Amino acid sequence: MTIEPETGPKYRQIASRLRARITRGDLSPGQTVPTEKELSENYKVSRNTVRLALSALTNEGLITGGRGRGRVVRRVEPLIYTRPDPSPHT
Repeated sequence: MTIEPETGPKYRQIASRLRARITRGDLSPGQTVPTEKELSENYKVSRNTVRLALSALTNEGLITGGRGRGRVVRRVEPLIYTRPDPSPHT
């Protein structure tokens, strides 16, 4: 798998593709994200480039950052804000 011609740094392109896989459900909550080595080989980039992509997804809250057991897709639940009751207190 190589990176198609897109604009922007390679790490952002990789992050975008992984984000799309998560959004589509190809990588579901609780599932382990491919390793740095696997992603590096698939996209033909350095592991540092892959680390930057994974760090971006971690910062967005889409995956957990971790050592040992690897990175895992997080369950993302929407925040719902409700308006307070406008009636005056009596």
